[in-house]
Amino acid sequence: GLHGTWEGTTGHHSPLYSPTDNDQDSIDYMLNYMAQASVPKEKMVMSVPFYGIAMNLTDPANHGLGDPISGAAAGGELLGQAGYMEYSEICKLIRDHNDTITDMGRLSDTNAPYIVDGQRWTSYDDAKSIA
Repeated sequence: GLHGTWEGTTGHHSPLYSPTDNDQDSIDYMLNYMAQASVPKEKMVMSVPFYGIAMNLTDPANHGLGDPISGAAAGGELLGQAGYMEYSEICKLIRDHNDTITDMGRLSDTNAPYIVDGQRWTSYDDAKSIA
C-alpha cells in the first residue's frame, strides 16, 4: 500500500487518485509512471484490496488525513491481525454498529473512503472509489 501505520499519520493505503497535492500519491500515477518507463501495459495488473487499513488515532478529535496515529488499531476477526479489516467487516461495521461511528466520508479530490469508530481510523476501497 501507499500508506500505513509505519508513517505515524493517517493516509489512504490505495487511492486511485491522489487525495493530496502530491500527484505521486496515487495508483493512477504509479501505473502511468510504469507505462512511461516502457513497461508494456498488457503486463501491468491493477488489483483491488478487499481489506482496509486500521490505524489507531492519537486523538479521536483529530481524524483528518495526515493526523497523528499511534500505530495499528484493532483489526477484524476474519483476518485476525492488528491493523487490517476485511471488506465485509467494514460493511458490517457500517450496517450494524452505526452508534460507534463518529465520522465517515471520502477524501477530497478522490472517492477514497474512510471510517472512524472510536480511535480507529480505517481506509478502504469500494465500488465508487475504483470507478
